[in-house]
Amino acid sequence: MYHKILTIFKGDTLLDCVLSQDLDIPHECGGNCACTTCMVEVLSGECYLTPMEPPERDRLDLEGQLQTGTRLACQALCISSQAVIELLTS
Repeated sequence: MYHKILTIFKGDTLLDCVLSQDLDIPHECGGNCACTTCMVEVLSGECYLTPMEPPERDRLDLEGQLQTGTRLACQALCISSQAVIELLTS
């Protein structure tokens, strides 16, 4: 588990950002919203990310992980030109 503050740019997913900084985060399905291994808790900066869509919501709900701030890193896309996101991974 790690706590990290990342700079993310428009159009990047949290997964793209984490991997580009050589941080290890599981993503067994390759970023296709078919698992929950890239689940993170967004502690701050969630307003700079796309809203959760039904496939992500359904996947988290199926695993009993649908909570405020919980996102799949492969699905959370930055909508700002640049943002600072604070996250916690398991």
